[in-house]
Amino acid sequence: MEMVDQVSTSERKPKFCPQCGTAIENEVKFCKKCGHALHASIESEPARPVQTNVQPKKTNRTAIAIILILIVAGIFIYNHWRDPLNRIEGTWYSPEWEGYMDIDVVGDDKLRITTYYEGEYEPDDIEMVNILSTNAEKIVTEIDEYTTGHFELKNSSTMYFYLEDEDGYSYDDVIRMVKK
Repeated sequence: MEMVDQVSTSERKPKFCPQCGTAIENEVKFCKKCGHALHASIESEPARPVQTNVQPKKTNRTAIAIILILIVAGIFIYNHWRDPLNRIEGTWYSPEWEGYMDIDVVGDDKLRITTYYEGEYEPDDIEMVNILSTNAEKIVTEIDEYTTGHFELKNSSTMYFYLEDEDGYSYDDVIRMVKK
């Protein structure tokens, strides 16, 4: 029987300097390339070179600032257009009535309503009315001591206007108006 010298696998693997990754011989005490002391720190895998110019990842602050500004602007615009007083202001036209209504918000509690008939340049009527209540879709105004005017906003370009007496009786004329 023949005896074969068994060499451990760790002796067959080349050894590398842990500092610079250079292959070294088994009996050497210092790396020939960088001079690192190798007494007990010989590794069987090469060391990965250390990158000295690696910069930490920076977040793009400009992009984050722009996103935040857009979010704040979006919230402002959404809330602005949800407010019925902002949505009602402007010129409204009624094909059935053949006339225009210019509506201006005056302060927080009044509307100035100027009405024109189609083809006329002089206003038919200018009224300053008190706002009694508002919600997201409706503004209730006091036309006189017995009558309230109701502006129901359906969307940004359509509303319905009708009058109601003090007993809650709604007049038959519901005027559809479109924004100009």
